Amino acid sequence: MFQEVQLNYFKVPSSKVEETQLLAVLDCSGSMYNYWQYVAKYYNEIRRKVKLHCAITFDTRVKTIPQAELGSNINTYGGGGTNITIAFEELNKLLYSLKQKQNVTVLFVSDGQGDFSKEFINKTRPAIDNLNFICIGVGKGFPTFISMDLREMYHNGDRSIPPLFLVDIQDGDLPLDQRFQIEMLSAAEYMKHQKQIKISPCYQFPWDQLTDKVWPDSWVSFYSDELETENGILQKIEIKGEDIGLIAGYWLQNLQLLSLKKKVAQEAQAALQELNKFVSGKKLTFLERVQEQKSALNQVIQEFKFLASAQTLQELDEATAAQRLKIGTQIGKYHRKALKFAGVSVEAFQTYKSEFIDMIQKTKFVNHNFPTSLLSLQNQVDILTDPELIEGIKTCETQYHLVSSLPIIGYALYVKRSDQSRINPYTVEILNIAKINKYIDSLAIIDSANHEIEFNIGDNEKEKFNCLVPLYQHEVLIPFLRSSVFHIQMTFVLMENADTCFENAYAALLGNTLLYMICQDDNQWKFEMIELINSSFMLAYAESGKVKYHMDHLLSDPIGTMADENLSSKTQCEDLSKTILMINQIKNNYKQDQFKVIIQRLVIEAISRTTKAHKLFKRAIEIDLQLENETVNNIKSSFTEEELQNINDYESLKQQIEVKITNLQIDFNTLISKMEFNKPLFINVINEQKFNIKTLQSVYRYFLNEELPEELYIIAVYHSRIEKSYDRAKKDVEWNVNKIFNELLVQDQIKEKQYQINQAVFDLLRAKCHSLQKVKKNKNYNGQKMPRVERRRIRKQKLRDQKLQLQQQP
Repeated sequence: MFQEVQLNYFKVPSSKVEETQLLAVLDCSGSMYNYWQYVAKYYNEIRRKVKLHCAITFDTRVKTIPQAELGSNINTYGGGGTNITIAFEELNKLLYSLKQKQNVTVLFVSDGQGDFSKEFINKTRPAIDNLNFICIGVGKGFPTFISMDLREMYHNGDRSIPPLFLVDIQDGDLPLDQRFQIEMLSAAEYMKHQKQIKISPCYQFPWDQLTDKVWPDSWVSFYSDELETENGILQKIEIKGEDIGLIAGYWLQNLQLLSLKKKVAQEAQAALQELNKFVSGKKLTFLERVQEQKSALNQVIQEFKFLASAQTLQELDEATAAQRLKIGTQIGKYHRKALKFAGVSVEAFQTYKSEFIDMIQKTKFVNHNFPTSLLSLQNQVDILTDPELIEGIKTCETQYHLVSSLPIIGYALYVKRSDQSRINPYTVEILNIAKINKYIDSLAIIDSANHEIEFNIGDNEKEKFNCLVPLYQHEVLIPFLRSSVFHIQMTFVLMENADTCFENAYAALLGNTLLYMICQDDNQWKFEMIELINSSFMLAYAESGKVKYHMDHLLSDPIGTMADENLSSKTQCEDLSKTILMINQIKNNYKQDQFKVIIQRLVIEAISRTTKAHKLFKRAIEIDLQLENETVNNIKSSFTEEELQNINDYESLKQQIEVKITNLQIDFNTLISKMEFNKPLFINVINEQKFNIKTLQSVYRYFLNEELPEELYIIAVYHSRIEKSYDRAKKDVEWNVNKIFNELLVQDQIKEKQYQINQAVFDLLRAKCHSLQKVKKNKNYNGQKMPRVERRRIRKQKLRDQKLQLQQQP
């Protein structure tokens, strides 16, 4: 018999990343009225990631806003109908004017249909190398098919970049602001470029033709055991765990785009055959309510089956097609990250089981009257000493079988989860800890509707719980608390994900439980719970290399280790609950004065992470606008007609304005206002966050035994002007509030006012200077009017020069 020759798979390594040029085409028609503030907000955040950027706003008219922020008022830019054609004709002009005709990201944001002519747009479209075209759809009216036509026309970059990020405006679980934040910032992660590399012939997709050029970070296949690239030899890789989701999402999004043009039944069947090889022997029937990643992978497989049935996305309505396109993108976002960070392969799970069985056989568990679950009437040692436990573990084929059969006992909690907490467990928030029905088990949570248990506590009142935290002091449980099986359990208990193993999930739960307890009134229960949290942390993590490394750096560089990512020490503080948990263990190792500064910097970092995007200093007194206008007029009137005639370009005009300001010795101090701290706005902003006013005050009081001074709020807000956490950690804090108000904010205002007045004078003189230049040029024709053709040529040349100057700005 002949043995079937199977494809082998290879991962193409990364190469040098090159910066992009960002051109954003933003729908500002009337239907975007309720969403424009979020589009503007996150465009402004995205544009700061690149040097060159320009926004094209459109309704039935087009505006270009190069190298500048967008305002939140949609009426500044449009508010009318929707003409997509003119927007992309303007995009083509900008693409044509680029000095470097490569490495461009086009970000298209829209919520509905509009005038569209593919032929007109394609007629003026210039050739750009390595262009990434990404769509952000808003709501059900998103023009899916138009957008994918545009994607097909423009996109010639990395084929793994998702075509669509969809903002679901009907999703009631998250605030609208956060939904835009998630989708737009996720899209921004793909604003980078790598060059294709040469490779020996291989396949990018199971249905594809052979190719000899591929993108870095992509998956390819061939029948040989190795492939030769211009950068070296690639060895075949066994596909398992996280890689299955990555490859499936990559294949699906490209096959979906292909299905917009033709039926792809054969191609989808080829993909399914390969996927079945990856998952053979591994069950994919985890319950949707338990494991979001697994259900997402099942969605992808079902989507391949849909396409294999000879159906296409073109046969669906716009909204349904958009939702289906999003499936591949979901694999590429939170779920892909979760698997990337902590995916558990079949082989790893078998190893964890063997290690756990070995631990159970070697450990003599002593029952120290451990807490008993109110529901199962068992404690943790009862479960670990069950004579049938080992046989039961052996029969667990998957992680889901494990988490649904092995109970974890702990204090009942109610936690607030988010999309972010699916990949960063520290970002959960504890909202309640049971005082009456204290102990529950994980199986009760799984079996309850919506994973919530409800108890009557008297007087027609009820308590809800959706999580639990095991807390122990006895060393007999150390082998259990340090086992991978326990960490899989805690990953599921906290993050509701049974196919990953986050070793820090239990630490995150302890850290956030500690944060909750710190905010409670001082009493015996509070301090007993804190002692239990401390002991549980050490029982589970005292020998963890990662925890030791982080705590060592907290001792040597506590401020730098609070940064969300410290590039020099390679430490991460995903959430400040992590710092609070670990500092509580080692606080006695600091000198008193040093420790006070550490806690103050912790409060400053907590506030900075929240308020950096808000303007929390306001003018106490309005400026005398008449005086400002007089200043502008004085500068303007200081120019003679002869001086204006001799100015050849706008850059020269700007330089001359600076010279006039210097010569006139203008005192900008007379044009600035006294500033004050906008405390009401600050309180509103901060109280919507996990680290709210009460929490910050409680943390400060707990560690320093004194009240948090309100001046620290002002100091923190001023420090938050430094955008990146790592940069904030390296920068000294200005502790003098008087200096902040009387010097630093004054200097900031003077710079702002100088810019505003420069711009006002420039705007007034620009037209006048232009008309004088026109008169001057007309005189070159012996007093006769310049020919119309020549005037048109000069106008076009000026437009080209202006755009070129914009592209060359840093």
